[in-house]
Amino acid sequence: MIKAPDLTRIEVIKLNAVCNGKLNLSGVNLQGIDLSGLNIAGANLEGANLSKAYLSGTNLSGANLIGANLTGANLFNAKLEGTILTKANLMYTNLQNANFESAQLEDANLQNANLRGAYLELANLKGAYLFNAKLEGTYLMKANLNYANLTGATHTEANLEDAKLDGVTGYNP
Repeated sequence: MIKAPDLTRIEVIKLNAVCNGKLNLSGVNLQGIDLSGLNIAGANLEGANLSKAYLSGTNLSGANLIGANLTGANLFNAKLEGTILTKANLMYTNLQNANFESAQLEDANLQNANLRGAYLELANLKGAYLFNAKLEGTYLMKANLNYANLTGATHTEANLEDAKLDGVTGYNP
């Protein structure tokens, strides 16, 4: 495990190349870093601080982001298929057009997040906090939203076909 409090984009690229897809940056402070367009699929970023990071177009598929702080990060058009974001903080995060197919977002904080046009088929959002989230045009087919809080969330033209909605708070179809 890397103990450095801050890494540069170049250092992350070099570490990723050496680690052959097994990059471990758990608990590392990556606040404000630009990792846009990189392929760091499968990386371990558990508990990492990625607040205000620029991750547009980044491939984080299958990555472990349990408890990570992504507050205010930009993940526009990012690839997050099968990514584990359980209990992650995604407040004020731009997730527009991101692909979260089969991602784990259980108990994640998505307050005021922009999920417009995001793809969340089969995603697990059980107990997620989506207060004031922007869900316009979001694809949530077969997603698990049981016990999620959607108070104040906008969901015009969101596809919730076959979504699990037991115990959801603040959802008005």
